[in-house]
Amino acid sequence: MAKLLVQESGAEPREFELMDAEVHIGRELDNALRIPDPSISRHHCVIRRAGAGYEVQDLQSSNGVLLNGNRVQSSPLKHGDRITLGQIHITFDDPAAASVPNEGATVAIQAMGDANPAGTVRMTADQMAAIHAGAPAPAAPPSVPSVPPVAPPPPLPTPQAPQFGHFTDPGQAPAPTQGATMSNGTITKPDANPVIALLLTWFVLGTGHYFINGQQRKWLYTLIAGFVGTLLCCLPGMIIGICSIIDAYQTAERLQKGETIGENEYTFPLLFKIMSKFDKEATCTRV
Repeated sequence: MAKLLVQESGAEPREFELMDAEVHIGRELDNALRIPDPSISRHHCVIRRAGAGYEVQDLQSSNGVLLNGNRVQSSPLKHGDRITLGQIHITFDDPAAASVPNEGATVAIQAMGDANPAGTVRMTADQMAAIHAGAPAPAAPPSVPSVPPVAPPPPLPTPQAPQFGHFTDPGQAPAPTQGATMSNGTITKPDANPVIALLLTWFVLGTGHYFINGQQRKWLYTLIAGFVGTLLCCLPGMIIGICSIIDAYQTAERLQKGETIGENEYTFPLLFKIMSKFDKEATCTRV
């Protein structure tokens, strides 16, 4: 019966009897003859019965199939042929080539190790030339067992900048963009918090929450008016500041309910009447 004499590096030759019509050789577990060597492709070649003899065929392996030192794609085998697969040397032994092999199950060589290499180690030009010349090829880099990667520690939370409202220009389909603009669009912000609005507007000259809500134009004009009022007379400035606090709180309440509010729309009517003197585009639905 025909058989293969497999010479692995640093080990005694192993015998593998060719009992099936096809014997696939490679590094994967589904091969009949599995050779766990990094220079062997996952599915390197196949040796199949052809008439009264056998032939070898390369399965598009990385390092190819050398038959007696010559690279072949497919070639018949004869007794004593030397097959080189990467760093592995196999001798084809078939003293009775005319005999018909018995049907039976393929006896596979016991796999060495359980781990599959991550990929085929391609041989260098010097290594291939050494094999062609019949000299022992330089040793391929030893396969390193795959070590599961150590998960990095979770990143520290970074403070998130407050999100602006989402604007929608009139007459266009909703296409919200984050951030505030000076266009006279509309905004929606159901998650607005009236309490935060009250605190922010109290500490930031009564107008800070306008900016966070995305009403930059309203914030700018209110801030300017507050400064002007403070310079001209403390009382008007205080009135504008108090009105701004009330307006900011009421606006945040409306946004929290899911209402859509214009960018320069005022909720507190008194503040609107004051600000309409400065901002001709100011609006108020509660007047």
